[in-house]
Amino acid sequence: MPALLLHLLAVERLAADAERLPNAFLHALGKDLEYARFGAALLDLPYLGGVFGALGPFHAHRVPPPWAHRLHAHRPVTFGLKVAELVAGGALVGGDAGRALLAGYFTHVAMDRLMHPYLQARVCELRRRGEPELVTRQRIEWAQTLLYLGARHPKSRLGTPALEAHLRVSKHAGYPFRGVGGGFYELLRLGALEACGEAPSKDELDDWVRGLYLHGRLLASPLGKLRARPGRDVPSDGRVLELVDAALTLTRTLLRELDGYMNRSRFGRRARARFLLHLPDEPLGAYPPLIRAPSELTRRVP
Repeated sequence: MPALLLHLLAVERLAADAERLPNAFLHALGKDLEYARFGAALLDLPYLGGVFGALGPFHAHRVPPPWAHRLHAHRPVTFGLKVAELVAGGALVGGDAGRALLAGYFTHVAMDRLMHPYLQARVCELRRRGEPELVTRQRIEWAQTLLYLGARHPKSRLGTPALEAHLRVSKHAGYPFRGVGGGFYELLRLGALEACGEAPSKDELDDWVRGLYLHGRLLASPLGKLRARPGRDVPSDGRVLELVDAALTLTRTLLRELDGYMNRSRFGRRARARFLLHLPDEPLGAYPPLIRAPSELTRRVP
């Protein structure tokens, strides 16, 4: 699955070319881009909790934290549809804020769905040619993120203050002492209960959001320059530009379907099944059953 920063950059790309979206989502992205970033980061936020979470750019990835696994592996589309139902009913947060969050969330889902098979196949290919311990999926994800950052956001380099804005998920620029608003937490809680049968606490979510803030500050500080190179034996891969564009095309299709789903205000089994024709409710990323043989992974790349 792509690196967190790449998800956040992709949702900005979606907002910059939003004319092909339904009017409600176009307006929401123009008004509440920060909440779209929050939605794009949501599935990966558990990585940023705890003492070492914010140091994610500077140490090897751990085993996925329990909530990162649950949110990716347990009916992620059901989670998004439950949030859409709540937003359509005018519950908990404003309509624009809720739709911005949904735009970011489904951007993340689309990117994981299209990019993970390619990343997994790429790891297999490079490991056949090099030393396995030097070529990990995380290194390849980071190399792709750096290439995308340079191509699409050349003025926002690691280790410069300009990068920090790309990781901002709140209207307030300072440290998020209070975490997220209660309405956003309730969206997460009810969506997680629907998809996973359980939900993280408000304290956990607030801890993750604070970790994201510190994560952004580190990448934007002079220390961020230490991560400005992907490492040796990880070749650049221009395919990332094509894959992100394909994922954003899928996102636009999903948001058009989601707009109809929300406007009809019919959220029964049949309505959900119609949406799932466009995006099956399968696990995302490196979670069963998406780990397949390299030949099959290669065939799934668009």
